[in-house]
Parts: sequence; structure tokens; C-alpha cells
Amino acid sequence: MYDAKAILQGKTPYREVFDHKGLYHIGINILGLLINETFGVFILEIIFQAITLFIVFEILHMMEMSIIEKAVAIGFFVVLRLVIGGGNAIGTWLLPFVAAYLYFYSRALKESKDSYFIVGSIFLGIEIALALNSRLLDAVYSYGGLIWFLMYAIKNHKMKVFWMNALIAFGSFAIVTGVFVAVAASGGYFAEMAEAALLENFIYIGRTENFPLDQVFFRIGSGLLVLIAILFERLEKRWGANIVIKNLLLTLMLSIFVPCIFLGRYLSYLTAGLPIFAVWFGYFFHAIPKGKIAVVSKLIPLSIFAIGTILLSSLTPTLYYTTGVGDFSFSKNKQDETVLLATIPEEDRNDKDVFAIDCSCAVYLALDVTAEQRFYANQSWWAIDNENVLKETITFIKEKSPKWLIVAKDEESLTNYGDALLSYELVSEEASRFYIYRLKAN
Repeated sequence: MYDAKAILQGKTPYREVFDHKGLYHIGINILGLLINETFGVFILEIIFQAITLFIVFEILHMMEMSIIEKAVAIGFFVVLRLVIGGGNAIGTWLLPFVAAYLYFYSRALKESKDSYFIVGSIFLGIEIALALNSRLLDAVYSYGGLIWFLMYAIKNHKMKVFWMNALIAFGSFAIVTGVFVAVAASGGYFAEMAEAALLENFIYIGRTENFPLDQVFFRIGSGLLVLIAILFERLEKRWGANIVIKNLLLTLMLSIFVPCIFLGRYLSYLTAGLPIFAVWFGYFFHAIPKGKIAVVSKLIPLSIFAIGTILLSSLTPTLYYTTGVGDFSFSKNKQDETVLLATIPEEDRNDKDVFAIDCSCAVYLALDVTAEQRFYANQSWWAIDNENVLKETITFIKEKSPKWLIVAKDEESLTNYGDALLSYELVSEEASRFYIYRLKAN
């Protein structure tokens, strides 16, 4: 939201306000701010997720699932959404497109009408384009669809249908991508956008670091759900008329498994795959052959463990923070904001006089300012992938000498910017997350 606000105030994306997300994500936030500065993005989230749930429900209905089976699948979607995502997750803005192509592909298989593949392929191409212009990893949910389509075409001797749909998907991809390229090129920041949203974003999501405990739990649970799907396939092959749809879902589950469960940095990376998870979960129960519960009962203990592990992943951070170990809570946010507003006088709350080091953009939003430097927050974090971040930030502080510096309470921050801080004096350390420095008088 900070990026969107800065752009609405006249700053150039990527050149004057840095982000490694694409223009689609930034554009959604701009639209949200235009609707309502406080609740606009939240309103858009409700709309996008309501559309997605409607499409998922239609898929379940098409598969002739019972009310209970539909409720289980929709409930699983809602629970997972709460577990893996915070607000304004990138995957949220891709949900309807993933659900739409899954619906039309499933309908094409259900009714044996290849014409529905065409509509699904349009949405598939759009999803890949929007992922490319927000976060590249999220395109995996559509890449899986293409892989399945190729296998389906080879098996059923429909390569002509595959190539036609591949061309249609590429066409919708090219049109949407062309719009973003034209916007960036006309604004004079295409090269900066390509470097940030493609190269740096790809490096960022590929970092190999230790996962927090909650993410370990989620990855174990998610991996077991995919394993259960494979075991179920081996134990019971009677899936009736929907066997081809089952193969589509299984392929999509496997396409999610490798890149997202093992490579994804955060659980929120799985957000756009929720329609696939939900439909699979409902289908799992729906496909249990009547009178053969004993076959599936062998998987019940493993299923309970997998689902319990996923739910535990949502409980872990709650316990972590409520026990006082963590330092991120709403009350501490408000406390820090109070300290900030009490320390920095209103006449100094402007773009020129305030700059934050290794803090979140919440600092600027609280003071209602935007930074003059493009690397405005979490600089040490960005510097892992881009060595120019530290150089540009230190140069900016020394040359521009902003009156106030808000510096994260972190040893790395104090070390990285120690020389730049020599011209400043510490005036407040009351906040839980940052120190406040003021420029020394000459």
C-alpha cells in the first residue's frame, strides 16, 4: 500500500519507490486506495475471494457432490486461507483466474466438449501473465495445467487441440503482458521493472534459509496430503466417470508440491493454489467408493495427522507471540506509533526530514510521509539480493542528511549504518522495534 500511495503522489515506480513485485499487485493497491484509503484493499479482497468461492462451489456442484462434501471443501478453503495468508497477499489477486481455468477445464472433461478448453485456456494465460507481473512463482498453478493438458492430449491423440489451446493461452498472456509493458515503457521505467520484478524477485524466492516452525509444520502437512492423494490413487482406482478430472487435479497437486512446498519462502505463496486444494479435498471424500470404506480407512490416521499438522502451523505463531517471545503484536504496533508521533514534531513530518532504516513501511504510513530514497524500508533485507541497496542508502543519508532517522533495533542495522549514524544523536529508544535519531546541530 505504501508503494501505491507514493505512486499516487507522483513518484515513479521502481525508480523512485522500489519493490520487487510487478505492476499488477501495485495496481490493485492503487485501485484499493482510490476506492477508500482505509478499507479499499480489504473490499477488493472480499470481492476476489467471494468470486473464487462461487466458482469453486460451481466445480463441486458440477461433480455432483453432496451438501456435506461441498461444505467440507469450502470449509477447507476458508481454514487454509486463514492459516497461510495475511492481508493483501499477492495470491489473492490471482485466485479467480486459477479457479476459472480449473472450472472450464473440468467442465470440458465432464461434458466432453473441447470448446470449454478454449475459455479455460484464456484464463490460464491471463493467470500466468498476472503472476509474471506480480510474483513469478504463482504461475506454477497454471503451468501445472499446461503439463496436464499435454499429457492428456498425447494419451487421447488430441495434439491439435493442445496446440490450439496453447496458442490461445499464449495470446491472452501476450495481450495482458503487453498492457503492463506498454505502461512501464511509457513511464520510462521498463528496464527497472524487469530487473526488479523478474530477476530480483526470482532470486528472492529462491533463497535457501531455515523455515520458521510454523512453516515446517505446514510443509510437512501439505506434503502428506499430496502423498495421501497418490496412495489413494494406488489403493483405489474406481473414480467413475470423473477419472480424467481426477488426473487433472492430481497433476495440479503435484505441480504445486515441488516449487511451493520446498521453494516457497512463505506460506502465503500457496494462496493462489487454494481452489485446487479445496476441490481436491472435496473430491477425495466424494470419490470414496460406496461400500469400500475399508480401503480408504487405511489412510485415515495419516490424513488426520496431515490435517492436524497444517492446523498446528496456524497455532504456532499465535503461541509464539502471546507468550511474549515474539515482538510483533497489534498492541506493540500502537505503542510504537504513539512513541513515533510524540517524538517527531508535526512540522518535521515531511518527505525530506524523515527516513527509516530497516523498518517496515508502517513507519511512513503512521507519519503520513513518503521517503525521498527509493529503498525506503528493510534495506539490509533487500541488500542480500542487491548490493547496491546499502551503498545507495548510505550515500543518501550522508548527502541529504534527513533530520530524523528511525532505525530498527537490530545489531545488523547498527553495524551496516554505523558510519552514517555518527552525525546523529539518539533521542528515543522507547519503541519496541526501533530507535529514533535526530541530526546533530552544527
